[in-house]
Formats: sequence, C-alpha cells, structure tokens
Amino acid sequence: MLLCRFADAGLEKAYQDYMLDRHARFDMIALAIGVAVYFSYIAMDLMVLERAREAILIRLGGASACVAVMFAIHAGLLGRRLDRIVPVMIVAIGMLLNLIIRIEPSIENNYYIGLVQIAVFISFMLRAGFIPTNLAMAALFGGYLWAIADKGLFGTVTLNAQLYFLSMMFATCGCGIYLLERYRRRLFLNSKVIDEQNAKLEMLVEELEDTVTRKTAMLKVFTHVMKTPVHQIVGFLQVIRGEMSEANARSGSVDYAEKAAAELRENVEEMVDYHFVDNVVLTGEPDKVNIHENLDEVFYREIDAGVLTIVGDRTTIRSHQEIFWMAMKYLERYYRDRNAGKITVELKQSDAGCVIEFSDDLPAMDADEFRRVTCQLTEIHNYLSGEGANPDMTLRIVMRALQQIDAEIYPSKSGGGFYLRFPAEIAELAA
Repeated sequence: MLLCRFADAGLEKAYQDYMLDRHARFDMIALAIGVAVYFSYIAMDLMVLERAREAILIRLGGASACVAVMFAIHAGLLGRRLDRIVPVMIVAIGMLLNLIIRIEPSIENNYYIGLVQIAVFISFMLRAGFIPTNLAMAALFGGYLWAIADKGLFGTVTLNAQLYFLSMMFATCGCGIYLLERYRRRLFLNSKVIDEQNAKLEMLVEELEDTVTRKTAMLKVFTHVMKTPVHQIVGFLQVIRGEMSEANARSGSVDYAEKAAAELRENVEEMVDYHFVDNVVLTGEPDKVNIHENLDEVFYREIDAGVLTIVGDRTTIRSHQEIFWMAMKYLERYYRDRNAGKITVELKQSDAGCVIEFSDDLPAMDADEFRRVTCQLTEIHNYLSGEGANPDMTLRIVMRALQQIDAEIYPSKSGGGFYLRFPAEIAELAA
C-alpha cells in the first residue's frame, strides 16, 4: 500500500477495472471543467502572448489528444490498464511540447507552466496511479531541462523561477495523487468487504426463504395427513352417536371425543394458516377485492343469514385476494366460536381510506385484552402461556394478515366489534 499498488495481481487488476467502470461519469464532469479552464487559458493567451495563435494550437492539440485517449480507453479500444496507458501518453505529449520549446525560441518559456497542466489534468481525469504519474512528471521535468539546455538560461532569475514553480507544481500534484490514490484504494477494499458481506447476506436470505418454503410445505403436508384421519374419526363418531340412544351414558364420551377431534383439526389448520400469513412474501400487482363478495362468501357459508347484516356502499380495495380472504375467514371463525347472535358490518369510504366496522352483541374488548389476543407468536412462552398449549389464534391470524396488506384492526370503543382500516392508497370506491 505504501507504493499505492496491491501485491496481489488479481486484486490490482480488479481495482483497475473498478476505477475505469466506476468513474466514467466523473470523467465526463472533469472533462467539462477542463474545457472551461482551457478556454479561459486561451483567452489569457490572446491577451498576453505575442504569437497567441501558435500557443493556442499547441494547447488545443495537447488537450484534444488527452480527450481522445480518454474516450478510447472508456470505449475499450486501448485496454483497461490505466497505470500503463496514461503515463506513456503523458510522457509522449510532454516530450512533444518539450521538443517544440527546444526548436521554437519565440514561444515564451514560462508558457510551459501552462502546457504542463495538460499532464496534471489528464492524470487526475484518468486516475493514473501514484508511481506511474510521478515518473511521467519527472520525465517531463527532465525533458524541459533538455529543451532549454542550449538557450543560455541556466542561472538566470527567469529560469530559476520557472524551475521553482514547476518543482512546486509537480511536488504538490505528486502528494495529492498519492493521498488520493491511497484513499481510493482503501475505499475499494472497503467496497470489496461490503460486497462480500452483501453476497453472504443474500445467500442467508435465500437459505432463509428456502427454509420458510420448506417449512410451509411441511406444514401443509402435515395438515393434509392429519386432516384426513381426523375427518374420518369425526365422521365415525357422528355415526356412532346417531346409533346410540341419547340415554346411553357413553354418549357423553362420544361427544367429548368428537369435539376434541374437531378442535384438533381446527388447531392444525390455524397453525398452518398463521405460519403462511406470517411468512408470505407478496409479489405482483394487487387484486381488486370486492368486500361485499368476500363477506358473503365467508360469513353466509358458516353463519345463519339472519346473523349478518351489511350496510354501506359496495366497496372495492386494491389488495391481495388470498390474504384478505384469510383475514375474513378467521374473523368469521372468531364470531362463530363465540356464538355471536348479531353482526352488523358497515362499509365507510372517505378521503382517508376505507373503514370496515364490525358491530356485534359480544362483550366489549378493552385495549389490554385486544393486545393479548393479537400479539404475534415470537417466543415459546407465547405458545405455552397461562391459557395452556392452545392459544387463541383467530385474531392473531386476522391481525397478521391485515398487516401484510398494510391494513389495521382496532377494537371498537363503543361496545363489541372491530374497525378494519385500509389506507387511501389501496382503497377505492367501486364503479
């Protein structure tokens, strides 16, 4: 790092490619700045120099050569090794200028200070390395001494001033390039570390998604293999109960077994559905979900027609049909498990969004109770709480499903019931 090069050849090549690809846009910015600076130099040439035309041609020729090489490099015509191409180019241009100074005595020597800025400009614009750039500058400086060797200027105040300014210019540029190169290479190493960490994170995310997919598939298979025998047990117990006399004392045991089997079936289904809505990744465009149709399908299928009343305009929301239907399914199960005698659903549409208000004849639920029955199952004590190993899952599934589609549920403040709120960006009034 002291010499501003990586010991590993592969890492050095990766850095050169990184610099070329990453800074193409900044090269265009540097080019725009350089054009403005060179035009200001041309204006100064017209005001100061006796032979401004020749000086301007030299300046434009050098700058044009630099720009042409820059575009050739970015176009891939000269390869991708800036540390080899740029120094050769700088030395070639600089030596050409030195040759002009040597054979053309009418061009002022102090003009070389302006000409050498071509090398400085191209060094920063193409981001050459520290050692190659400084070797190129040293070659330019030696070439300048060769150019004025026969002009009898050694020892004069003019030449001493020129040499001083050139030395300071080269030293300043060399120090700046060194610091800049070290900084760029440290950034490159940091970016490599970040890229490696991102790659590992992406692999972990893929593994996690694969794990979730496999767990979901396993739970679905588990549900399938459990539901079939449970259905058979429930059906068989119903047949036995029908054949038995109501006075038979064993009918109570049959009823208990039937109820336990049905509860087992629902518990398995609830755990699978909760796992599904908790881990689902929603993709694709949202569906147009008709709230009336979903309520009709879910509630009227399980609850007597006289229990549910829907009032308000027919409303459509932009959401994901499967997740919304899952929320309605378990809200219906919540009411069915509690034998609700009357449920009124009112649909309200406003600029703030869509609100579905459920009013019922059940006891009101305070905020603490609502938080308890909707808290998500994140730790083992949520599963094995004071309620035992069978926590109520209905409102938990409703809450999680609504969260997945950016909706919310609140307990009613004026009696039993709930508010389901959908934000304005996903709610719309059906035509």
